[in-house]
Amino acid sequence: MNLTADEIEDVLAELRPVLEGARVETIFQLPASTLLLRLRAPGATHHLLLCALPGAARIHAVECPPAAPPQPPPFCRLIREHLRGSRLVEIRQVPGDRIVELCFARTRPPPSGASVPTAAVRRSILLELFGLRPRIGLLDGERRILAALDDDVRGGGRRWKRGAVYERPQAPVESTGTESALARGSLRGAESARAPEPPAGAVTPFPFSRALCARYEEWMETEFLERRRAELIEALDRAIRKKTAALERVEEDLEAASKGDRYREIGDLLKGAYDQLRRGMESIEVVDYFSPGQERIRIPLDPKLSPRDNVERCFKRYRKARRALDVLSRRAHALQEEAQALRSLGAELRGAADLAALSALEVRIPRARAGGCAGRSDRRGPPDRAIARRFLSADGHEILVGRSAADNDSLTFRRARGNDLFLHAAGRGGPHVIIRRQPSRDPSQEALLDAAQLALYYSLPVRSGGVFIEGAQGDVDYTAVKHVRKPKGAGAGRVLLATHKTVRVRLDPERLNRLRQSSEIDQGGTA
Repeated sequence: MNLTADEIEDVLAELRPVLEGARVETIFQLPASTLLLRLRAPGATHHLLLCALPGAARIHAVECPPAAPPQPPPFCRLIREHLRGSRLVEIRQVPGDRIVELCFARTRPPPSGASVPTAAVRRSILLELFGLRPRIGLLDGERRILAALDDDVRGGGRRWKRGAVYERPQAPVESTGTESALARGSLRGAESARAPEPPAGAVTPFPFSRALCARYEEWMETEFLERRRAELIEALDRAIRKKTAALERVEEDLEAASKGDRYREIGDLLKGAYDQLRRGMESIEVVDYFSPGQERIRIPLDPKLSPRDNVERCFKRYRKARRALDVLSRRAHALQEEAQALRSLGAELRGAADLAALSALEVRIPRARAGGCAGRSDRRGPPDRAIARRFLSADGHEILVGRSAADNDSLTFRRARGNDLFLHAAGRGGPHVIIRRQPSRDPSQEALLDAAQLALYYSLPVRSGGVFIEGAQGDVDYTAVKHVRKPKGAGAGRVLLATHKTVRVRLDPERLNRLRQSSEIDQGGTA
């Protein structure tokens, strides 16, 4: 249902006389890859809708604009900064193609005491309203790409790389029967006669846009609603499968850890045969007094270790298994609760009556804004395991610690979600630390203290046993990830916090040892 080139030509013909020369009051970003421009023309305010939704890419005026989200997304904030207060000087279309450019200009204020007028700052919104990946992008006066809507979702590609000069496709994209149901309905020309009648006494300058609004409103309430429902259910099913697989792995580790008592028994057997142990022995045969038949067994040894170290190695394995058992039990319980919450969410998705209800439920799907217009691409960077150390808090919350300045940016701005918790040692260089927020469960005070310990520990220039003796301590700032932003031109890892709280922590060797033990369980000791 993307607009055809002919339909775009018709709608632009009715927009130009009214909107060219209008001033941009503000811009809103709506769900479904949509921008809404509020334009002030002489004697009236108009709203222009730009949509890059796959299958419904379009441009037209709207008479009753939908409500805007309270918090503008990053792309919306950027485009407001560049366009608010400027004038729409030209609306043009690539002849025969579905590419539209809205050209804006804003005069710079003259320098203090200057009498010569300054050149206008030029920007443009470029729309590619075709194919399975429609685009809306912001260009500067030299036609360099400043940003693109949903760039983090769909991947920029070579033509839409930020900072590159925009390159138009080589040939016009022909409209197809599968892509434009509106064209099959002969909307062009005669369709305006079937547009809803305006209220008595009202005159609309945009009859063709009115017809488009009616057609797309009907489509959004039926076909698109079911398509979005199917996409979200599919994304939810993927999330459930991931939780189930994670639970199975944790249960396997639990089973292995539950056998840790055997290490203690073997250690006791070696203690009983201590006078027979010698450095260099590869094994020893002893009577297994813990078995029902008390048969003889052969215990492997490390020939490089002394008898005492071979015995102590068994008890270390026993203690490690006991600690793992405690952490894994909490992790398994948390995964079971998360999986059950996701299954309950599936029933709510199937019963959602409209797009607003679906959008409210979508944010509860972990990393799930997948498929269609709201997908989250795997091109956003390397996986968490490559860019961060992983730990588990005492109550089962996942904690990620960035490995380098570049990894910090990837972790905070690409991998973390808005409601996850961000921590950083105050007043010193160090890693970004993220506490993953679990569904319907905020990070606990224990999780916060665990993460603060890691933030402080990994910010120290020297990490050794001496640090604990000296009682290293410091402040750690924390806030929701959505309050963290990257200053323009800032180096890797540098951020600003719109709001934050601070906690004072002192390094606790016992707490850190427990956290490092949890990391070994998850990553094989790579932390």
